Amino acid sequence: MSNLLHIRTRINELLGIFAFQAKAHSAGGKTDFNKVSEDVLVPLFRQIFDLADLKNLNAAMKKNFPAIDLADDLTKIAFQVTATADSQKIKDTLQTFVEKELYKKYPRLIFYILTEKKSSYPKQAFAELIAGNFEFDVERDILDYTDLIRQCHTFQLDKASKIKRILEANFGRGDYSVFSETQKEPVENVFLNLIGVTFPKKLYLADLSIDREAIVANALGALRYDTPTRTIIRHYILEQLKLEFFSGWHLYKNQLLTFHDLYDDNSFLARIVDKGTIDSIKTEDFFTINRKIDEDRENIFRGLLRKTLQEQLYQQQVEWQFEEGLYIFVENGSEQETKKKTRRKKDNESIEEEQIIFKRHETWYGEKEAHRAVLEKFMKADAPDQVWYCKHRAFEAKFKKIGDHWFLLLLPDWFFSYNGFDKSDFHANDLKWLKKKANTETVFNDFRFLHYFLRKPGNSLLPGETSDQLLRFGEIISFDNAPFLYDESWNPPEEKKKNKADESAVAEQNTAQVSFFDL
Repeated sequence: MSNLLHIRTRINELLGIFAFQAKAHSAGGKTDFNKVSEDVLVPLFRQIFDLADLKNLNAAMKKNFPAIDLADDLTKIAFQVTATADSQKIKDTLQTFVEKELYKKYPRLIFYILTEKKSSYPKQAFAELIAGNFEFDVERDILDYTDLIRQCHTFQLDKASKIKRILEANFGRGDYSVFSETQKEPVENVFLNLIGVTFPKKLYLADLSIDREAIVANALGALRYDTPTRTIIRHYILEQLKLEFFSGWHLYKNQLLTFHDLYDDNSFLARIVDKGTIDSIKTEDFFTINRKIDEDRENIFRGLLRKTLQEQLYQQQVEWQFEEGLYIFVENGSEQETKKKTRRKKDNESIEEEQIIFKRHETWYGEKEAHRAVLEKFMKADAPDQVWYCKHRAFEAKFKKIGDHWFLLLLPDWFFSYNGFDKSDFHANDLKWLKKKANTETVFNDFRFLHYFLRKPGNSLLPGETSDQLLRFGEIISFDNAPFLYDESWNPPEEKKKNKADESAVAEQNTAQVSFFDL
């Protein structure tokens, strides 16, 4: 939270500097500042108002465009950028806008006052000039830096950071103005998808001791003698001992490795090892020989970390989906029933039906308490007692060792099943559609949610144990002073335009975008 507060405070300062410079140049009778400001506002407004196709018309046309300076052809929104805040300036612009019939191409016109807008404007006089040709709301469509500040205070860390970087690049130095010829290369704060991880300092080892022939014989054909050892042990624990299976152990040659105390007689692990061979060592001593890393043993240890994570997440109703290599949220008994209206064709007619959805939510804290759906089980509309498909939040997790420290690399994802675990035939298409809708901010928020979830206290992992989570997770790894990367340099607006056009023709009609400007 302190990072976001710092960024929002800095945005306030930088937007204030922007407005102060505009006032100073305006007082000196200089108008060049306005033209340079248009270039600054293009990337800024793209971020604040989600205007991927916004461009400077004066630069694009190589001349002064009548009545408007910036425009986005996708959302049909135009901007007039001016340092003059009086009513006459707005009247003149509105009159030209109407005379040139620009409202036919851009039915929304917004004034951005570089200095500071007036406390009130003559609404009736403006309405007479517009003559009903388009909608113009004084409260909504005349903005200054204070409106931008309020809007920026609604953004989360990722988006706020991008806006700060744009402002910092242009107004971040005390001796800097937009006319400076020399300036330091802008930098940015970068968040990695790495989380610090710690684990117990002690590791237990013991020789495996199972009667393989007896287990296979008692399996009544479910096992063969050459079945992998881990599968045999799993069957033995679940089917023959009738115990709950825990995966927090790994095999190395004929030894069992675990963070769990093998001296604990209440643990099922004590029933599959030779107690006379139990030993405990410092964790790092397992994969370090003569102070050098043994790569084979390090890989075995990494496998133990994976198995321990699987066990830990299992306690929180997150299961390892081995086919896709993902951890997926599954049912935990807290699902709440919701209903929605759907339409489908029946006998060549469109009929409306009620669909039942069961949702599992998890509470988390970002800026404030929030609830996130981690599982949605959709029932068939025409057979409400049958599952149609399930949509799971999911993630990929890999353990990485960098220097002397271990980290968890976390990649948010989605998974679609037909029964709560097994992959749906429509998984690939559903996933492609879902990812197409995602953006950097939503993915980062998913990452922050997963980080919070992983750090929640878990249950006792084995009968007789009172320890908390064996794996503990630290803060998100970040570093500052990275070279600044403008989004437009790797994801140009024209590409965004094509992507939006492919998704839906609705983007051409200025519908959902309007809400971003309801300041």
